[in-house]
Amino acid sequence: MTYALIDRRILSDTADAIRTKAGTSEPITPNQMANAIYALSVDGASSAANIGDVIATKATTFAAEFCSATSIMSQAFQSMTGLTRAHFPLCTTIGTAAFMSCTSLSQISFPLCEEVEYNAFSCCNLIESVNLPECTQIGERAFFSCTGISQISIPKCESIGEYAFRDCVSLSDVGTIAARSIGLGAFSGCTVLGGASLTSCSHISAHTFRNCSAMSFVSAPMCELVETSAFYGCRSLTDVYLPLCSLIAAFAFGGCDEISLVDLQSCRTLENYVFMSCMSLKTMSLPECVEVGERTFAYCSSLESAILPRCVSIGYGAFDGCSSLSIVSIPACETIGQLAFQSCVNLTTLNLAEASAIPSVPGGSSTFHRTPIAGYVDVAGAYGRILVPSSLYGAFVYAPVWSVFSNRMVSV
Repeated sequence: MTYALIDRRILSDTADAIRTKAGTSEPITPNQMANAIYALSVDGASSAANIGDVIATKATTFAAEFCSATSIMSQAFQSMTGLTRAHFPLCTTIGTAAFMSCTSLSQISFPLCEEVEYNAFSCCNLIESVNLPECTQIGERAFFSCTGISQISIPKCESIGEYAFRDCVSLSDVGTIAARSIGLGAFSGCTVLGGASLTSCSHISAHTFRNCSAMSFVSAPMCELVETSAFYGCRSLTDVYLPLCSLIAAFAFGGCDEISLVDLQSCRTLENYVFMSCMSLKTMSLPECVEVGERTFAYCSSLESAILPRCVSIGYGAFDGCSSLSIVSIPACETIGQLAFQSCVNLTTLNLAEASAIPSVPGGSSTFHRTPIAGYVDVAGAYGRILVPSSLYGAFVYAPVWSVFSNRMVSV
């Protein structure tokens, strides 16, 4: 493999040759310079005579080193398949699609770079490591489908754009990410990524880590919002640390088969399907949760108890198919949706002992279909019971829907 070191003298000679051939004194364009670089021979001499006839797909291998360049213009090196190395020690900005589809590019060095724009390195499949110690902004799709990247270091990055690292299928280590904003699908499809420590992120956008199937942990101590499908399909995820999160959107953790504990001390709202089919989930702590959406915990077959002291609304099918669920405590609940506890075949205790009012059950008795509460005998041969406050016992016994279960009620 051969390289051409391009020093400032040759760059100056190349620029002069381009202007002479074009019969102009105007500044040259980035594409003109890039094509001219392609014409440089390996011994460092410029081929000024045929610069205007350079073909971008010329079969040669070279490196670009610009010691004084502080920015790289849009599409400057796009699709130059012979480029193998890029070293820009003073560059602060990498323009849109600057190195897009440079399929032989394997080494990059930008120690002072502060911004990487849209598509800058997308589809550069041979890059293995990204180290941008001063970078504060990474644009949309900047490293999209760079399938060779295994490690990134972006300690000062404040913003990561949409799909910035999507489908980087070799990416296993992202270090500590200080970005406050992470865009839609930024790391989706990074199938060997082991985990993420997001020290400053205030919200995790939709699909950010979708289908990161090897991810085992996420820590986001400042996060207040997790958007739709953010961790959908993260089948190895076991540890989730979101102490300040107040809202988790639909499907956020859907299909996360290995989650066993949900500890969300500040969460107030769980939207639809958030933990659906998390089959290893056994324990949850949601002391501030006021709303559980449709099918939020459906088919969480290992979930043993649901203690929701402040919850006022439980959506349609919220716990449908939770076959290990035996205890539910919802003292503040006002509405229990249709089929909310359907097929909870081991539900033997529904604790409403501290209720101040009788919950509405718009779906009728089907809400408890195939549960011991409705007379379905559990595996131990026991029927269910409903604990109600003594002050409301009479009202429960004659209340619509609840009267059907009057023989299961216990006054406490």
